[in-house]
Amino acid sequence: MSHQIVLLTKPALPGLVKTRLCSADGSGALVLDAEQAANLHRAFLMDTTTTLERVCAERADSAFSIAWALDGGLQPEPGFERFSGFAQVGDTLGDRLLHALHRAGGEAGEVVVAVGSDHPEMSREVVEEAIDVVAAGRADLAIGPAHDGGYYLLSVRRQFLTSALFDGIAWSTGSVYEQTVQRADGVGLKVHSVVAGHDCDTPQDLAGLYGRLIEAANTEEFGAQRGSPRDGTGSATREWLIENYPAGPVALLGAPAMCSGSRSPLSLMIERLQEEGGVVSRSEAETAEVGAVLGQALAGPVAAEASPLPHVVLLEGEMGAGKTALVKGVAVGLGVDPASVQSPTFTLLNEYQDATGATRLVHGDLYRLEPEEVEGAGVLDALFKEDCVVIIEWSERLPHPVPGAVTLRLSRLIGGTATKDSSEGELEEVGLSQQAQQSRDTRVNTRRIEWV
Repeated sequence: MSHQIVLLTKPALPGLVKTRLCSADGSGALVLDAEQAANLHRAFLMDTTTTLERVCAERADSAFSIAWALDGGLQPEPGFERFSGFAQVGDTLGDRLLHALHRAGGEAGEVVVAVGSDHPEMSREVVEEAIDVVAAGRADLAIGPAHDGGYYLLSVRRQFLTSALFDGIAWSTGSVYEQTVQRADGVGLKVHSVVAGHDCDTPQDLAGLYGRLIEAANTEEFGAQRGSPRDGTGSATREWLIENYPAGPVALLGAPAMCSGSRSPLSLMIERLQEEGGVVSRSEAETAEVGAVLGQALAGPVAAEASPLPHVVLLEGEMGAGKTALVKGVAVGLGVDPASVQSPTFTLLNEYQDATGATRLVHGDLYRLEPEEVEGAGVLDALFKEDCVVIIEWSERLPHPVPGAVTLRLSRLIGGTATKDSSEGELEEVGLSQQAQQSRDTRVNTRRIEWV
């Protein structure tokens, strides 16, 4: 049985692609110009075609082509000529999907797969799962839901490809995935959902994508779950983002200084951390994003020798609560390469420099010390370092309080409850019950971060 994959996309032309990233939304987030948006779309294309090439290289029974939106006499994007391609046909997205799948498919019995180009994180393993589950007869249709209510992947046995799956769908709304599953159920098809993905339509989406790509490249555990750093998934997008926004994900949010008094993303994050219940993170990447916002907030006073926030951050929490992931995020906000951040469990203290060679972050870990051992270990001297941020993990073991320090408590939420002061009701309040249905690792990686 052969499997045919078709990528539906547009040429990377200014004003044609990623236009929502070029419109101000009132949040103060950075707006891309049309040229930047086109270059970002091209990076998405490079990542998606690389992933599909790898799928086909591993499977002699698979091939892929590109269905281009060429309205108005447009031409396919230069540089992708090596891939078989054709023009999309149809008035609606549903019409174009159906035509592309029929065009890519062959004789009855083949599996045909449609993917979009808005998901550079999509891994080879996810595409292969969508093919294999249908080819083996465990499902008639496999679908990759997107967190905005749409979907980024559809795999179906050729003989079950019908217009009933596409006609009358309210495209570009938050109900596309749900409606499609209902249509499949209505014609008697067994549906399998692969891991949920994230669309990238807003500056906040792009900042989230940036954070996940950075974390995926630097965290082996997260990468193993997503299939990202092992096969280079998202590498072109990550490189473009780093080149254009070297300060990290928070640069995309356009946040002013903490001392400005405006309700910037920075001040809102600090406010949320200080509220009862704190901030709930659903993955190591999200924990790192919280850290990046905090790091950006701390970067101002360190650089300007002002003091809107203290420069000492104490972290409390059990093993596996996400403390090091948070520190990696802080590093991003301070302009330090997060790849250099390692847990100092055995070294006690690590120092990290920015691109200029200046020490920006001192990272301590007291896990191996008893309170009476801390004084003689030289760790307390780090609390008095100037012109840098000092973060101490396992700060519960300090022999005395540190005046003026920020203390953050991280706790795990396991199986719908937290190890400290949480309830299922609180999870529902932040929308995690729905997320848990869409994401395989929600229960494993959910954390609460609180300003103590």
